[in-house]
Amino acid sequence: MIRHMDCLFEKLDIILTWILSAMFGGMTLIIFMQVIWRYCFKAPLSWSEESARYLFVWVSFLGAITAAKRGNHVGMEMLRDALPRLGKDLLQFFSNLITVFFFAITFYYTLSMAPRMWIQFSPAMEISMFYPYLGIAVGSFFMMLYYANEGLKNLVSLKGGGGK
Repeated sequence: MIRHMDCLFEKLDIILTWILSAMFGGMTLIIFMQVIWRYCFKAPLSWSEESARYLFVWVSFLGAITAAKRGNHVGMEMLRDALPRLGKDLLQFFSNLITVFFFAITFYYTLSMAPRMWIQFSPAMEISMFYPYLGIAVGSFFMMLYYANEGLKNLVSLKGGGGK
């Protein structure tokens, strides 16, 4: 099962890299257009700041998945490096467990807000606020799965004599 999840996250990482590149490029283009329209044409775009903000939310939460997969999140390595192998494995397991609970709670409460977000609309673009908030739910869901998989790997390592 762990190998299948690793394979899934490998494929997800490739797909997310392309999606994030497109979103980040779109966000950059929208902000550039806003600057040009505001200062050159003296006619700012009404929707640009809002769309860039919502794209930023999506880029942040989807980017967190790829950062986790690549080990790019900030961590306190000094304590971990000072521990023996068993201590490192235990610390990593509990860290992953806490992270899974955090993202599970974030996912749950984001989904519980979804019915209210359907009827709330953004001021400039007049889209349902469900769509910007969906980025938080999608990112939290995949982060929860990723860290659960990492926790399972830690557990297997602990059971297999990770302290040796």
